[in-house]
Amino acid sequence: MEVVRSIGAEAEGAPFRWHRGRCDAKTYLLQRRLFESVTAGDLHDSIAIEETVLLLLDRVIGGVLAAPADVRKRGLVHDVERLLASNFDQRLDLARIADQVDASPYHLCRVFRESTGFAVDQYLRQLRIRHGLESVLETADLLSRFAVDLGFTHHSHFTNAFRRDFEITPSVLRSSRFRY
Repeated sequence: MEVVRSIGAEAEGAPFRWHRGRCDAKTYLLQRRLFESVTAGDLHDSIAIEETVLLLLDRVIGGVLAAPADVRKRGLVHDVERLLASNFDQRLDLARIADQVDASPYHLCRVFRESTGFAVDQYLRQLRIRHGLESVLETADLLSRFAVDLGFTHHSHFTNAFRRDFEITPSVLRSSRFRY
């Protein structure tokens, strides 16, 4: 609760209105680096581990608390996020997404951008990049193979988007193996 209070949120009862919140690319990468370093046995400094966990907690709680208060809007955004998360590797269009969540494309785009800070296509690209991060770390497959599987037309498009989000290329990240 200390973290919640430090951000200025009310700590009465259940302080979180939502189960999920925003998580920027740098926070996501930091979490993956910490996880990989700890599971590989490369990081033994308990203070560094705890400080990183608290930093992650602070960032994630800030994202949860930034969620919109309007329950209807948050419900729509949640439905879109779920739909995109389960279909990120497929070709999607706004009309199909809007139909699935029972909203007009205009209303969907406006509410989604207002609530998440992302256009639907930006959010979908972010999902693909984050899934790509997992592939970079967990497989030795060629970047071009899973770049196309993720919906990118070429591995260079994937590499450029990956670098924009994580400030490191997939090949450099893979070769570094998360030196913390």
